[in-house]
Amino acid sequence: MEKELEVKLLGLDVDSFEKNLQAKGAKLLYIEYQENILLENISNKIPDKSYLRVRESKIGDKCSTYLTYKENIENKNLRENNEYTCKVDSKDNILKILDLLGIKALNSGKKKRIKYSYKNISIDIDTWDKETYPYPYVEIEVKKEKDLKEFLTDFNISENLVSKKSISELQNELKK
Repeated sequence: MEKELEVKLLGLDVDSFEKNLQAKGAKLLYIEYQENILLENISNKIPDKSYLRVRESKIGDKCSTYLTYKENIENKNLRENNEYTCKVDSKDNILKILDLLGIKALNSGKKKRIKYSYKNISIDIDTWDKETYPYPYVEIEVKKEKDLKEFLTDFNISENLVSKKSISELQNELKK
């Protein structure tokens, strides 16, 4: 299990932000292309804000598939999850196994993720396909809450751009 503390930065000019990251010495780790498939257990509802997904990740020529359960933990300042992930060798086979167990694919979305590291902070610039979510955003993952505050100060980012919402919550807002 991995503990995850993260927020999204919404409404940023991501191109300018990325240039600022580079100017301040952030290290580009990789560019990744993902397909994320959210799953639903028909007979046993997954708790609100927690979710099960299959992710296919492509970095360069390497393709990997993961099954992840994110268990949301209530936190007033950050999106906090216990994340349980295992690597699987076949996206089609794991989806078929889950389907046979009554766990159905809800939806699928594709995104490009540009991953940076800055002062032990993980920064992802995410751009989804337009049908999934039409606006690029930045996801910040920290080890401690104080690291987020320092990051926002270093980059002069207003706290009103910070969101704890999941991609599903952002999608639901667009539908309203």
